[in-house]
Amino acid sequence: MIVSRNESRDVSDEELMRQMAGGSEGAFATLISRYRKRIFTHALNFTHRAEEAEELTQDIFIKLWQQRASLADIQRVEDYLFILSRNHIISSIRKRILSTVPADPERLIDELTLPDGRLQLKELERLIAAGIERMPAQQQAVFRLSREEGLSYEEIASKLSISKSTVKWHIVAGLSHLKAYIRQHDAVLLTILFCLSWIAREKK
Repeated sequence: MIVSRNESRDVSDEELMRQMAGGSEGAFATLISRYRKRIFTHALNFTHRAEEAEELTQDIFIKLWQQRASLADIQRVEDYLFILSRNHIISSIRKRILSTVPADPERLIDELTLPDGRLQLKELERLIAAGIERMPAQQQAVFRLSREEGLSYEEIASKLSISKSTVKWHIVAGLSHLKAYIRQHDAVLLTILFCLSWIAREKK
């Protein structure tokens, strides 16, 4: 039997999902009441902007309602909602980032010479320097010789008495480390880094 909102405090999440799958707006409203604050906090941790987090929270519940017919057998509802919200938040942020980056990566260089762009580039350089400082000692040495002194893999291998393949591994691992480090601090700057890397590869 479908319970009213006033009687729903002791109804399990799974039962509410089953009722919602059958079209119960009361069950849906109860799920919103139970999880809205947690999903909003989750979104806010990603966006750091209350207005955007609120909009994402609304979108997530709208998506939940739209998908209700397929959710009758969901177990561990809290885990399901966490995954649903995480995927939607990340997807939305990715779309926002891509919309702020020029479709033509070559334009990025021109935009970075503008006042706001110079600030972004300066911040990117600061994050790269901080990320390099956090690399293991040998990886940091390899990365600096390659990126700061412009030595070839063979020259680095000779200078550090290691193999060329080891040099290559440190470069790949170093780039992976930098991307992860920048991603933790600013996703927009990570996109800029990808664009700059693309431009560098195209000009080689």
